[in-house]
Amino acid sequence: MDFVLRNVGELTTNDLGPPAAGRVVLDAAVSVKDGLVTWVGPDDAIPSHVRALHQIDAGGRAVIPGFVD
Repeated sequence: MDFVLRNVGELTTNDLGPPAAGRVVLDAAVSVKDGLVTWVGPDDAIPSHVRALHQIDAGGRAVIPGFVD
């Protein structure tokens, strides 16, 4: 399922750098296409091609990256 997760209160990222490096994006959005994250950023900066996807409201909740093997 392709979708954009909107209204993310806090989104943590795993930027490259020293251990425990990363950043927090407030009021964020994440798009997923074919099971892969395709875009991450501020909710008010969503590109038009991402806006066309099915939208899911995160209700202001936090989203953190996870890896599933």
